[in-house]
Amino acid sequence: MTTTNMTINRPTATGNGGNPVSSRQTGTPRRLTAAVISLPLLWLAALSQVEAETAPEAASHWQDLEEVRVTAPEQTPSEAISPVLDQESIQGNRSQSLGALLESMPGVSNASFGQGVARPVVRGLSGNRVQILTNGADSADLSAMSSDHAPMADLAAANQVELVRGPAAFRYGSGILGGIVNVQDSRIHDTELDGIDGEVTLGYSSNDQGWTRIARLDAGNGQTIVHIDGFDREGNNYHAGANGAQSGGRSGEIFNSDTSSQGMAFALSRIFDNYGYLGLSISNLSSDYAVPNEDNDNARVAPDQTRYDLRTELPLDSSWANTWRLQLGWSDYEHDESTDDLVVGLFIQAFREWRTELDYQTESGWNGTIGIGSNQRSFELCHDHSGCEQIADHSDESWDGSQGPDFTHYEGYDFAHDTPMPSTVSRDIIGFWHADQPLTFGQLSLGGRVEQRQIQADESVISASFRQDEAYYKNRHYTPVSLSASLTYDLNDISQMIATLSRLQRAPTTDELYWNGDHHATFSFQLDNPDLKLETARALDISWQSYPAANASQWRISGYFYDYQDYIYNDLKDFTDPYHGNRVYRHEQTDARLAGADANWTQPLSEQWTLDVGASLTRGWLVQSGDPLPRMPADNLMLAFSRQHAHNRLRAEVFYHARQTRVATAETISPAWYQLNLAARTEIRLANQTLRLDAQLRNLTNQYGEQHTSYLKEYAPIMGRNLLLELQWPFGDSG
Repeated sequence: MTTTNMTINRPTATGNGGNPVSSRQTGTPRRLTAAVISLPLLWLAALSQVEAETAPEAASHWQDLEEVRVTAPEQTPSEAISPVLDQESIQGNRSQSLGALLESMPGVSNASFGQGVARPVVRGLSGNRVQILTNGADSADLSAMSSDHAPMADLAAANQVELVRGPAAFRYGSGILGGIVNVQDSRIHDTELDGIDGEVTLGYSSNDQGWTRIARLDAGNGQTIVHIDGFDREGNNYHAGANGAQSGGRSGEIFNSDTSSQGMAFALSRIFDNYGYLGLSISNLSSDYAVPNEDNDNARVAPDQTRYDLRTELPLDSSWANTWRLQLGWSDYEHDESTDDLVVGLFIQAFREWRTELDYQTESGWNGTIGIGSNQRSFELCHDHSGCEQIADHSDESWDGSQGPDFTHYEGYDFAHDTPMPSTVSRDIIGFWHADQPLTFGQLSLGGRVEQRQIQADESVISASFRQDEAYYKNRHYTPVSLSASLTYDLNDISQMIATLSRLQRAPTTDELYWNGDHHATFSFQLDNPDLKLETARALDISWQSYPAANASQWRISGYFYDYQDYIYNDLKDFTDPYHGNRVYRHEQTDARLAGADANWTQPLSEQWTLDVGASLTRGWLVQSGDPLPRMPADNLMLAFSRQHAHNRLRAEVFYHARQTRVATAETISPAWYQLNLAARTEIRLANQTLRLDAQLRNLTNQYGEQHTSYLKEYAPIMGRNLLLELQWPFGDSG
C-alpha cells in the first residue's frame, strides 16, 4: 500500500468552490464589470497587509495536521480522470450537502431541493446514472428515485469524496456514465493506531441560524482500534437573495425550508500481523427536512437508515495475486412523507450486498482487479391520505387478474389513486474486471461488467380495483453488459492525453417501471411505464491534463460525447393530474445524445498567490425531435484568486451561471446569475492547543439564483448572503 494524495484540484479554504450559496440578479447579470471582479482582489490585498503585520511564524503543529492522508492503492492513469476532494477541501464545508460540495468540481451541478436535500448532477446526468457510495458500498437510499429524497451520505465524518469514471468505475456499477460518487471516511482502519486521535467541530450558518456539531474519537493500542463519531445539524427557514419576484421566483424567507439531521457510528478494527485488516462499522443517519413548494404547504420528509458494514483485506503471497478483499453490507431504510403533520407516504427498503475482489498481476505486465458480488433490494410503500401507519395488505381481496375498474383514463394515460406501485424485490448478480497495461508511451486500461437483474413484483399492497392486469406483475429479467477502454498517451514531461471509449448498459429500476401515483413531497404525479427496456450508451471522453507538480501550472480540459439508444428520461407533460392538479411526469424512452466540455486551470502567480479558473458546458437533446433534454445544467464559469502564507489561507471567487434557454417541453427559462464568495482559514493557538477556524462569506452581494437542474427551482432558489463559520479542534497523542 502506498500513501497517495489523490487530489487533482488545488485544496482551498472553500473546497475549491464548495457550493457557495448563490443567487441571481434581476435579468441577465452582464454587469460583471471591473468593479465586481476587482472586489476579491481588494479584499485579499487588505487582508494580506494585515496578515503581514500580525501573523506569527507558522507553527510546526500546523504541518503535523497537514500530513493527514488517505491511504489508497497507487494511482493509475485510468484513475487519474477521477477528480477527488480531499480532507482539506471538505474542511469548512461539513455543514453543506453532498451536492453542494461537489458543485465545486467542473461538470458537476446541484439538483437542490432547498437546504434539506441536494443530489449531484454530473454532465447533465442524474438519478440512476450517478451512483452514490459510502466507502465503496451502495448508499442504499432512495435518492435516485426522486430528487426530494436525501442521499444517506453525510460529510460530517468524510475525509475524501471522489468522482470515479472510466474502467475503474466498473468495480461499483454499470451504466453509470455520470460517475460513481464515493464518500469515504476513516471509521474502519487499515493501518495501525497507537494512542488517541480525535477532533471536535462546531459550525454556524447565519442565513438560516443553523448549527452543526461534530465529534470523532479513535483510540488504539496498535493493532486494535475503536472508533466513535456523531453529529447534529439544524437550520431554520433560509432566505433567498433579492429581486426574485421580478423573475417569477421568491426572495426573502423561503417558507417550509427548515432542516435537522443527526448521525452516529461505532466501529472496531483489527490490524493483522501481515498488514491485512478486519473491520466492522455500525451507523445510523436520520433527518427531518421540509420541502419548499408553490403553496407553502407543510410538506416534510423524514428518512432514517441503520447500516452495518464489514470489510476485510488480506495480502496474498502469490506470483500473480497480491490482495484479496471482501465487503459485506446490510442496511434498513425508512422514510416518512407528511403533509400538515399527517404521514401520507411511508417508504421501507431493506438492502443487502456483498462483493469480493482480487488484485492481480501477470508476467506480461497486466495488473488490475477481478471480482464478483450480488445485492438484493426489497422495497415497499404506503400511500394513504388518511394516514400511513403500516404497509397495506389487500391479499384477501377478490381479483380475477384483469385491470381494476377505478383507474381514471385521462390524456391517453391510466391514472391510479392508491398505493403507487407494488412491493418489489430486485436482485443483481455481478461480475467485473479491470486491468491496466503499462506501455512505452503511456498506459492502456480495460474494464468490463456484467449483471443479471431479476425483478419480482407483489401486487397485494394495491387494492384490487386499482391493479393492472396480471401480466403487468410478471417477473422481469435484464442482463446489462458494459465495456470500457482507456488509453493514456504521455505527450511530454508535463502533460498527457487520455481517451476513453465505452459501451454501457443500464437496466430500468422498479420505480421507473411501476410508479403510478402521487409524489406528495414534490407536489407532482408520476406515471408508470412497464415497457421500458435496457438503455445503451456509447461514449467518448477525451482529456488533456497536466501531471500533478508543486508550484507549476495544473490543468485538465475534457470533452465528451454520449450517444444513447433507448435513453430513459423523466418527461414533464403539458397537463396536470386529474386528482390534485399537480404536474405530471412519466419516464419515456427514446434515443438521445449529450455532449459538452469542462475544464479547470490552476496557475501559481507567485509563491503565495494562485489563480483558479473553471468552466463547464453541457448540451443534451432528443435525436428524433432535436428537443433539449429536461433539466440540463446551465453553462457556468468560475474565477478565483487565493493566497497562502504559512498557516493562513485567503480566497475570493466569482461564479457565473449563464441563462438557460435550452429548455424541454413545459419547462421555463432560468435567468442568469452570479455569486461572489470570500473565505479565510487560520489557526488559533490556545496554551498548548491549536484550533482551526474557517470563515466564509457566500453570496456577498445577495444575488438571487435558480438551479435549472432542480424540479423545484422557482420554490427553492439559491440561499442569499450567508456567513459560515467552522471551528475545528483536533486532539490526540497518536504517533
